[in-house]
Amino acid sequence: MIPRTPSIIRFVESGAANIAIASLLAILAFGCGGGSSATPAPVTPAPTTPASTVTSVVPSCASPLASAASETCTVVVTGTGSFNNAVIWSASSGTVSSSGVFTAPAVTATATVTLTATSMEGSVQGTVTVSVTPPPPPPVASVTVTCATPIASGATSQCMDTVMPAGAMQTVTWSVSPSGSVSATGLFTAPMVSANQMFTVTATSMADAVKSGSFVVQVMRPRRRRPPA
Repeated sequence: MIPRTPSIIRFVESGAANIAIASLLAILAFGCGGGSSATPAPVTPAPTTPASTVTSVVPSCASPLASAASETCTVVVTGTGSFNNAVIWSASSGTVSSSGVFTAPAVTATATVTLTATSMEGSVQGTVTVSVTPPPPPPVASVTVTCATPIASGATSQCMDTVMPAGAMQTVTWSVSPSGSVSATGLFTAPMVSANQMFTVTATSMADAVKSGSFVVQVMRPRRRRPPA
């Protein structure tokens, strides 16, 4: 056995201390950028949102629509990206709500209304046309006829018809009995008669054949000429 002399112990302790110091210096050098440098971690770019663009606006409404009636119109908006599909509604006549409920104007004859949907993102818009029809006429209540009377044999009498109520369909067809003729405008032409005779002129509603009116026209025979004195 080698005796542990004080000089050997000092040598061993000195070598251990040197190793510890060398290790510490290496750690400090690595932390301060010495030695081989570390590769930085890659940075992932944040995702980009594509630009939003409305490309088309297509509104749709039922047609025809009755006078003063309401309906809900729809709209299809297409585009790219996260576009806004909201629209602003407008109408050339009548009213339309922000949700597309269209109320037609009150009309007495067929009318055309244009509805427009405009994108709230940009100025893209679309239109649709709605035909607005008037309410049906009221039913015919009565038909009356008046004619000029009496008239001479072979003469004419202009007959006039009155259909009630005033808003009902006013068209009539004319007829006469037992003979003679009457035009589409009610002009009665009497036949030639040798004795006074009665003729019945009738106007019948074209909207309701049950409703009609008549007038009796007296046709006078020609006067006999007195022989000269």
